[in-house]
Amino acid sequence: MRAQELKRAVQLDPGNATAHYRLAQVYRRMNQAALADLELAQFKKIRHNPLQEDDITQGLLLYAPGLSGPMPLGPSCHPAR
Repeated sequence: MRAQELKRAVQLDPGNATAHYRLAQVYRRMNQAALADLELAQFKKIRHNPLQEDDITQGLLLYAPGLSGPMPLGPSCHPAR
């Protein structure tokens, strides 16, 4: 059932790196190495861009040059696309 939920999450939001990573973990536990590798590759591709929407909305912190500490990013402070 967990795999089905995560597959649905990936379908609804293909850019959700966390869902791809968790789906890869589930596939590994199910001995579905090929599917796990595909999901892990997708995860890595998404994570290559540090400003993915799921990172921003989950409130992760990024360090900005010249600041003394982390700078929270949220929907109201990320650059316009």
